[in-house]
Amino acid sequence: GILLGVAALLGVFFAIPADASAEPTKCRAVEVPFTVAGQTGPIAGTLCTPPGANTIQILVHGWTYDQHYFDWPVKPETYSYARKANEAGYATLAIDRLGAGASMRPPSLFTTFNNNAEALHEVVTAVRDGSLGKKYDKVVTVGHSLGSLTVAQEAGQFKDVDAIITTGFVHTINYVNVIAEVLGRDHFAMGDPKFAGVVKDPL
Repeated sequence: GILLGVAALLGVFFAIPADASAEPTKCRAVEVPFTVAGQTGPIAGTLCTPPGANTIQILVHGWTYDQHYFDWPVKPETYSYARKANEAGYATLAIDRLGAGASMRPPSLFTTFNNNAEALHEVVTAVRDGSLGKKYDKVVTVGHSLGSLTVAQEAGQFKDVDAIITTGFVHTINYVNVIAEVLGRDHFAMGDPKFAGVVKDPL
């Protein structure tokens, strides 16, 4: 009787939560070094890890966005893909692509499609080898628009991910539409008064 009582007391003080999902997801800023054109800088991102996650989704935004595309700050309970993935038990790493957000900004001539794929490969390698704190059993890359092209290129070239998810993406590009509707609506940062004297790179 006494032993059972002691065991019950120990069970109260050292109880393991029955529902691990009640533990909070932990998020932190991370950086993976990348070298291009003789310069080394970070590929920046936000790593969010729910308890017990063994699969990670690396989230790659489109052309005019940054990592916040996947964790939208307005009504995140409705619009955050990253939070929904975390709730489903997946770790997420939303990155800023090469030349975007807090990631390194090499001269624009080096912010190429292939260099974006190689930068993503460095990120995949980092989550595979535990450089960011844990080795993940499975790695999935998730892209939107240009990010989808990037994850497809990276997966085909390096064959280092378990799956890809592509959104805002088609296999055949309408170049007339791209020039008229996409490039035609953009303008150079150097020509914007908001960035006068700040942006030196003409492209």
